[in-house]
Amino acid sequence: MNDRNQRERREQQNKVILFLAVVIMLALLIETMILALVSNRNSNRTSTVLLNQVINILQENEKSEQELIDSLKTEYIVRAQSVAYFLDANPSAEQDIFELLKLARMMNLDEIHLFNKQGVIYGGTEPKYFGIGMDDGEQIGYFKPMLTDRTLSMCQDVTPNTAEGKSMMYAITWDATGEKMIQVGIEPLRLLEKLENNKISAVVDRMPAYQGMNIYVADVNTGEIYGATDKNAEGKYLKDVGMAIEEEDFSKVEEKQFTINGYKTFCRFDRFNQYLVAVTSSTRTGVLTFFCALGIEFIYLLLASVVIYIAIDKFMKTEQEKNEQLSILVSMADIYYSMHLLDLETNTLKEYRAQNEVKEVVAKNYELDRTVKEVMLATTVPEYLDAALEFTDTHTLAERMRNRKCISGEFVGKRLGWFEMIFITIASYRDGRPSQVMCVTRSIDAAKKKEARLIEKSLTDGLTGLYNRYAYESDIIAYGNTPLEENFVYVSMDVNGLKVVNDSLGHAAGDELLLGACQCMKQCLGPYGRLYRTGGDEFVAFIFANEKELNKIQKDFEYTLAAWSGKQIHDLSVSCGYVTKRERYNDTVREMAELADKRMYDAKEFYYQSRGIDRKAQNTAQNAMCELYAKVLQINLTDDTYQIVKNSLDEVSDETEWFGNLSSWLKEIAYNGFVHPDDREEYLKKTDLTYLRSYFSENKGSLRFFYRRKRNDEYQRVLMEIIPTAEYTPENQKLFLYVKYMYG
Repeated sequence: MNDRNQRERREQQNKVILFLAVVIMLALLIETMILALVSNRNSNRTSTVLLNQVINILQENEKSEQELIDSLKTEYIVRAQSVAYFLDANPSAEQDIFELLKLARMMNLDEIHLFNKQGVIYGGTEPKYFGIGMDDGEQIGYFKPMLTDRTLSMCQDVTPNTAEGKSMMYAITWDATGEKMIQVGIEPLRLLEKLENNKISAVVDRMPAYQGMNIYVADVNTGEIYGATDKNAEGKYLKDVGMAIEEEDFSKVEEKQFTINGYKTFCRFDRFNQYLVAVTSSTRTGVLTFFCALGIEFIYLLLASVVIYIAIDKFMKTEQEKNEQLSILVSMADIYYSMHLLDLETNTLKEYRAQNEVKEVVAKNYELDRTVKEVMLATTVPEYLDAALEFTDTHTLAERMRNRKCISGEFVGKRLGWFEMIFITIASYRDGRPSQVMCVTRSIDAAKKKEARLIEKSLTDGLTGLYNRYAYESDIIAYGNTPLEENFVYVSMDVNGLKVVNDSLGHAAGDELLLGACQCMKQCLGPYGRLYRTGGDEFVAFIFANEKELNKIQKDFEYTLAAWSGKQIHDLSVSCGYVTKRERYNDTVREMAELADKRMYDAKEFYYQSRGIDRKAQNTAQNAMCELYAKVLQINLTDDTYQIVKNSLDEVSDETEWFGNLSSWLKEIAYNGFVHPDDREEYLKKTDLTYLRSYFSENKGSLRFFYRRKRNDEYQRVLMEIIPTAEYTPENQKLFLYVKYMYG
């Protein structure tokens, strides 16, 4: 009996053990399946996130590249226009390659080209391109529309130039006369660097890596792989690595299954422009985990607690990832002044960060549309309120953001100053309209103020504080696009005697004279309009005054000038030319400027004649002196430069091919056989820059010496004379160099 009971108890125990074993095995098997399902879902979710991240980065890169290109085009056209303004003001510089090179360096240009009306290059900093026309190549032919429309200003995208294959951007514009086109060429280093950083391989390299997952970006037509986290796949084709994706698949499925490296692999893909973006997830990791779990179940049934612990541990890891994501969101919120999640479907708002009046409004728990409106009313200054309310209108927000990742606007806050508000799409309906939007604001007041200071500085003359020539030209263009008021007055002004003051008393006294004139202009003309310094001693005023006010302005200005006195200068005179819109009703501003300049020059001539000075005779005498010399140069020993003032037509033409600094030019004359061998040693000694700098540091007079120079296959006796200019100082050694042939 006992044996039977023991046998039955043992059988029951065996049944219980078997039952428990089956329950544990089933439980572990179910848990393994759940883990596999969770892993698969996480894999799908991660694949989707990676896919969206890559496409978002490609979209942002493409947008930022285009924005930079558009910005550079505008900037380079402005530079071309600046060169055109310079050449209009300095016609002689057009034929002076050294002046053009100097201008190119000053404006950070690589090339300057001058085109005639037929579209042929006739001047610039690159003589090797002279004679090339717009019909001579596809690259230069891009600008042919300029020939038929002289109002155009064009800028070309980054293009390798035909001659050197160098990546360049070219901008071109007509000058004010319509007689020539000015083209500038710049190597866009910022853009090239951005394009390099935005290469597909670089984008993929910056993406996070997950075990068992790979990212591929390939050409949608050829299948060539441009970038991949699997570096062995770069440069190959999708079919070479086991992915055969046909174009018709784009509209059918989002995921396909392939065999890659011998393992079943799921591929999620999408198309962006010419790119196919694919994220693959291998089942290898999941299969290994599954069989390991089965082995543990069959061998160590009692270790079910360990398996449960592993499941709990995985769950805790998932929670940790969520907490980390929340921490990142909180960290992002610290960057912004406010951060809210707008649910457009339920018309509710969730706060992540808010300060001051924003927090107070949100705390009242209004519906979304009213909350946003109340926040704008509480934070935005009246001048920007209408624009802010229109931008934040939640009733139209979804439609305005259809198929868009984000939109932004800039406004001025009562407390914050300039701020930027950004709406970011978080979730969308199938039609592309967002259902959830993240709204963030950040302060941009410091950047805006810095930008305003830079703009003001770029438009302001450094010495006088008046608007500069660039501001003048910009306003001239603006006035040309809008009707002028009837009381508009153009005033052209020129300070009398500035050169005499500079030559006799120095530039400090000249600056005092200019600042005195500027002070009088601000006092008398400033309250009625804008003042510009357009040249050394040239000023312009745009004022608005009726006839009675204008008479008062003229009398006050004359009285103020007469009463002014400085420390070094005791009298001040300004020649003026006034033109009113009433007397020249149909004239443009430029036409009024021409008449005002003529009246100003007439006043200036009267000023000098009343003092017994014949300026025309002075200019005639100076020209007559220059005619005595075959060559006249203005040189600078300090920076080793020279500029040709006068060069006889029968002078040696070979010199025009020599480019470089002053010392190189002087040596080239000797080394190319133009100096008699017997005079060469003496010539090289007297023209050595070290010798000249020392000589003129110790002597205020001139340096004269003779040598024989080759001319028409014969050597003729030549006098070279070097004389300091009025601006000469030991720190800035400016001189004139004269060359005269001695006859008889």
